Amino acid sequence: KQGNDQADFEEDLVRKCIEDVLYVYLDEKLSSGISYYLGDNIDNLAQGISNDIMKELLKSKKLFKYSITCFIQQKNGAAANFGCSIFAEDGSDGVVSVAVDNHPYVDVILSVTGVKITQK
Repeated sequence: KQGNDQADFEEDLVRKCIEDVLYVYLDEKLSSGISYYLGDNIDNLAQGISNDIMKELLKSKKLFKYSITCFIQQKNGAAANFGCSIFAEDGSDGVVSVAVDNHPYVDVILSVTGVKITQK
């Protein structure tokens, strides 16, 4: 659902933040080769993606708390599955999940949950 006012959860904004950050990590850093996606680097990759998405979301200055889950699996023929659920206020809260399975080295599933901060 697309947000209609400043207080709504904006799926399009969140999806753009996710896609922009993933482009940097999966396309531009691709020139580093497969070793970038192996071993201890995977922890840094998942944390870096999550942190950078959070930074992009916070630039919008919307009154939301965000939770980001980043799942990365090296391509090895095994299936990757991910489930996400939220009990939320329709329109003001939301979740966006993005899966990337066309990368040569890894599969990535990202989920961003946004919960509106209500002022008292």
